[in-house]
Amino acid sequence: MAQGPRWKDPAPLQKALSLIEAGKVKEAGRVLDPGWVKRFAPLVRSTRPGWLLPGPWGFSRAAGDRVYLFIRNWQPGYLMQFPNTEFPILKRSWRSLSGGKVSIHWATGIEVFMDRKDRDPVCTVIEYRVKGEAERMHKVRVPDWRDPAFNAPPEAVAAWRKLKFGMFLHWGPCSVAGREISWSRKGSKMGRIRYGGSGVDGVYKKDPVYDSLYKKFDPVKFDADRWADLALQAGMKYMVLITKHHDGFCMFDSKVTDYDIMSTPYGKDAAGLLARACHSRGLKLGWYYSPRDWYHPDFGRTKTHWRYCEYYLAQLEELCSNYGKVDILWFDCLDSPQYLWGDTPEKSIRLVRRLQPEIVINDRSGLRGDFDTPEGRIGRFERERPWETCATISSGWSWHPGKKARSLESLLGMLVKIAGRDGNFLLNVPPRPDGTFEPDQVERLKEMGAWLKKYGDSIYATRGGPFLPGRNFASTCKDRRIFLHLMRGR
Repeated sequence: MAQGPRWKDPAPLQKALSLIEAGKVKEAGRVLDPGWVKRFAPLVRSTRPGWLLPGPWGFSRAAGDRVYLFIRNWQPGYLMQFPNTEFPILKRSWRSLSGGKVSIHWATGIEVFMDRKDRDPVCTVIEYRVKGEAERMHKVRVPDWRDPAFNAPPEAVAAWRKLKFGMFLHWGPCSVAGREISWSRKGSKMGRIRYGGSGVDGVYKKDPVYDSLYKKFDPVKFDADRWADLALQAGMKYMVLITKHHDGFCMFDSKVTDYDIMSTPYGKDAAGLLARACHSRGLKLGWYYSPRDWYHPDFGRTKTHWRYCEYYLAQLEELCSNYGKVDILWFDCLDSPQYLWGDTPEKSIRLVRRLQPEIVINDRSGLRGDFDTPEGRIGRFERERPWETCATISSGWSWHPGKKARSLESLLGMLVKIAGRDGNFLLNVPPRPDGTFEPDQVERLKEMGAWLKKYGDSIYATRGGPFLPGRNFASTCKDRRIFLHLMRGR
């Protein structure tokens, strides 16, 4: 079994940094590899401290529009996640000064992807450019991902990995109009720096039509027991409900806002009903909760974001206190510069783990979390770091009229390939506005369940490998058995 990255003592690098800054390069070469010091001391001397404060991970430097990351210790897996910044990263501006290939994705944070074989054994140096003056960026810390307070118990993560297959439920008032959840809202996207966002302290704007859809939301046919039974028929082991998406609407009974399901004509706590249905059937329960909130007037403003942080923590306490055991918490990005949040990400995880000690948390809270979440794609083969692909059974995350389910072959192919790469599969099934599902999606889920009833031993509680997957081939293993999956070629 793959092991985590070997931890390197950060002290020599920090000592060398201090000596280089003081002009004592020869002395720095006595505490750290002299070849590395000779190569990178000129860069350190010609730059200033960067926006990421020094820590066990390494340190950063800045000059003009360029940022330099000096990474001594990498997080588990094939990527390194850093906090979001207020300046966009210029496309394809990154390169490794240590050699090897690197890529950067700006999404859940600043994600640096680099194969283990390409990393410098002393310290990897990566350069990228931002749209602005790098030295002016707010300084933020990189929390120590090894802190036990930020991690689920290993046995809880191992138990989650065994589940393999779960149901994602994107549902809310947006379904009344058949519109995409949050992204079809025409109001402002406060705090968002990229892709049409309003930025920090931008102009707040509502969408009178979208923001009023809740007044018509009355899912009279919603039956949580039927939903849970359908998940079981599909061979799923857990369910994750959208409790609040980026549009700010809450699908649970919240005491800190009236913009929730209790203010709809339906007037019942959908989250509570689903929690009871899951608990009574042995299904694991998960909440999706978006940290970003484009409806809340305090979000993304320098002077008021602290009030939103209080609101955020209060709602997390509600979700983790009022519904019995919660097994999974699925965040979906701060989507705003980390400096606005202060230590709220750390506070939130400590709060959640105090209330739900065995919960597993994904990688989109501003901290690394327990598992990664490649979206809409199959993750790469990765046994060191747990991961879960989320994808949808049709096109779009929320319900759209006339959208057909993917073929059984396509969905089973995804399931097998994900398991063969050692991941979990969270399949989104969007409910209609009345609380029912599209018949063709129900049929597809039952077909998947029939296949899993016959072949589930090759999926559940397995690990990916031992053979590396191919285009139409994947393997899983369990105990002393190996399962070979051969898929139809195209």
